[in-house]
Amino acid sequence: MRVHRARAEVTIGMYKEMRKAHPASPTGQQFIAYLGGLGAGISEITAMSEKLGGKPVYCAPGKFALGPEVIKSILDRELTKLGALESTKFDKYHVTSPLVIALKQQYPCN
Repeated sequence: MRVHRARAEVTIGMYKEMRKAHPASPTGQQFIAYLGGLGAGISEITAMSEKLGGKPVYCAPGKFALGPEVIKSILDRELTKLGALESTKFDKYHVTSPLVIALKQQYPCN
């Protein structure tokens, strides 16, 4: 039996390439699925942290959902602010760090 390993870590360089893909293409579909999974994972970690008495990662209003479009918008804005979309300097870093930083800044917990 052959086992294929899925790669969960997407670097900023990979993100920049994937975001260019047409949404209906296989790469575009993978990109959308990755962003959806990233949002679901961060939301689950935040909820679990609160249930266990810890601090949430972010505090969004109401029934806010971190869907693929929201994640892409937040990441694009943060990566633009960092200059990471125009430069290769950040390409080896994972996209999760700038995403978490942006979520904490955009939806702070008071």
